[in-house]
Amino acid sequence: MSEETKSLKHLMVDADTNQSQIAKQFGWSDGYVSRLIRGGELGPAAKKNKQLVVNWLEFKAEKTKIEL
Repeated sequence: MSEETKSLKHLMVDADTNQSQIAKQFGWSDGYVSRLIRGGELGPAAKKNKQLVVNWLEFKAEKTKIEL
């Protein structure tokens, strides 16, 4: 598992979310989200989408901290 994948998974835990919730949030398939997180999706669109996921997870993680 790459360091980037590990970081994303830790961020998912901090945000109290999973791949299915990410897929639902962005209207993507579970398989696409899985490949995106594992680094199986390449190219500019995948890079942009991964950044969208990171931004959303960071926002959600911060919101989760505030609610605790």
